[in-house]
Amino acid sequence: MRGTHRKEFVEQAYNERVADKSLFPVDRLFLVASYQERDVPSLFNPEIEPVIGPAGHGVLEDTYGLHKGDVPKTPRLLGWVRYGLYNNVTAYNDHPSGPAPHAVGAGRIPDTPRHKFINRLLVEP
Repeated sequence: MRGTHRKEFVEQAYNERVADKSLFPVDRLFLVASYQERDVPSLFNPEIEPVIGPAGHGVLEDTYGLHKGDVPKTPRLLGWVRYGLYNNVTAYNDHPSGPAPHAVGAGRIPDTPRHKFINRLLVEP
């Protein structure tokens, strides 16, 4: 959603577009996975910009602002790379939370040595 990486823009849009602020506190937008899907499109509908492309193409994106992806409708190979100037605490296996338990990926990630290696920082082998 264009512009949602800028705090001043989000606050201005919120103040102009939300009538009953007690039902939808602005702070909820910035808590991980805390906003309701129905709230954000109604608030930022003019800023929604779908990013799509043909099979085989990639997308580079700064995901600092509000964003979401659709769940794939068919099985497909996806790649994910995260780059930043700070530790990626959600993927480092030395982070106190560590990788997710193996059961999280059971049935969704093939049980092969290759897949175990690729996903070792995210899911226990």
